[in-house]
Amino acid sequence: MDLLDVLRRRRLLAIVRGRDPEAAVRTAHVLVEEGIDVLEVSLSGAGALDVIARLHAELGASVTLGAGTVLTEAEADAALEAGARFVVTPAMSAGAARALSLGVPALVGALTPTEVWHAWQAGATAVKVFPASLGGPGYLSALRDPFPSIPLIPVGGVTAEQIRPYLEAGAVAVGVGSPLTGDAPHGSTSGHAVRRDNAAYGRATENSTSHGDVTKDGTPREGTSGEGTPRDGTSGDGTRRDGTSGDGTPRDGTPEGGALSEGAPGDGVPGDRASHDGVPWDGVLAALRTRGRHFRHEADTP
Repeated sequence: MDLLDVLRRRRLLAIVRGRDPEAAVRTAHVLVEEGIDVLEVSLSGAGALDVIARLHAELGASVTLGAGTVLTEAEADAALEAGARFVVTPAMSAGAARALSLGVPALVGALTPTEVWHAWQAGATAVKVFPASLGGPGYLSALRDPFPSIPLIPVGGVTAEQIRPYLEAGAVAVGVGSPLTGDAPHGSTSGHAVRRDNAAYGRATENSTSHGDVTKDGTPREGTSGEGTPRDGTSGDGTRRDGTSGDGTPRDGTPEGGALSEGAPGDGVPGDRASHDGVPWDGVLAALRTRGRHFRHEADTP
């Protein structure tokens, strides 16, 4: 699995963490049904390993499933045994090192330039800029100046209004948890009543692009020049050009791998929910609001 390619297409990592394992599983099902299929189940949540095992068994290849807050070697081993296909850490932990030693993709947390560089040199698949709320899109853009080839994913306090600025600043994708799911994973009877302004996430991701990068051995990935220069409308030092890529191709809002839709029909859900024609936030919100029974402690009734 090329996790970076998946994240470039989907642009979103949904984080599920809660006090109620049953509710967390059902929340994940709703997310996947609505087209959000790259999930991180945080090990800081109750029964997280059981949640991962159930989602792996029930959803299979329809979801790209990872484990978050992986700190120790034992946690990494347990998460992978449960069915996680990648790990996410808040820092360069023993858990991250264990996953990387096994050839498993790892999104390694870092904040400062020194931490970003060390995580990348240690073999991180991408660097999770955490907590992103401390610096915002401007800080991520500043990190891109000295590290244009390192894929960055902001996580922690990402708001609807920041989605487009983060992607335009060069983020491969963004990580979002409670702003999307509310308290649904905790089993609250009102957990489906997510803030209405979260529908803005869908609008914010439309016509946004991620910047390219190169592999660690210097081989350019799709979207970069032979020298590793981002094809993102910036020069090598991050200075904006005239809205074109390095080869003069107009940047018209199409991401790598396909075009973004200009809007979704009816309830906001794209017709092909498995496609990457925009993140279907409106549909997710509708599902979370109308299917409150999925987040109750008691068993579902017919």
